[in-house]
Amino acid sequence: MHHRHCVLFVEDDVEVVEVFRDAFSRLTEIYALHVVKSAGEAISYIRGIGKYGHRTEYPLPTVMVTGVGEDRLRAVEWLRGQPELECVRVVVLANSDDEETIARAYQAGAHSCLLKSDDFEELREILLVVGRYWMECNHMPALSRPIGQD
Repeated sequence: MHHRHCVLFVEDDVEVVEVFRDAFSRLTEIYALHVVKSAGEAISYIRGIGKYGHRTEYPLPTVMVTGVGEDRLRAVEWLRGQPELECVRVVVLANSDDEETIARAYQAGAHSCLLKSDDFEELREILLVVGRYWMECNHMPALSRPIGQD
């Protein structure tokens, strides 16, 4: 099945991944969801390195969702530094509403910073809103060329 959009979720907490999968399973079938556990793996995925080189199975993401750890924000900075990927949207899930943390996420290149709830039902609703907005309401051009191995 060809998916028009792909979400790359960078998360190592199994419970949060399951909530995310559940939220996205309620959206239409045109979305692919891929989960990686680290920023390094996210960059490998986006660059198409190793197993991620098979773009039919691992398409370039339309949206990347990640946390606010320094490692993950460096991956956001890397992504924002790739002009050919300027259309990929980045949503950062913050564990607190600390102003410095949120400012750091935006400085790294986040398009949106959302407060991650400890209540799994509330978190699922937040993720549904994210999915619906970035996938159904937002319009962006297709990525024009593959990412090189630099």
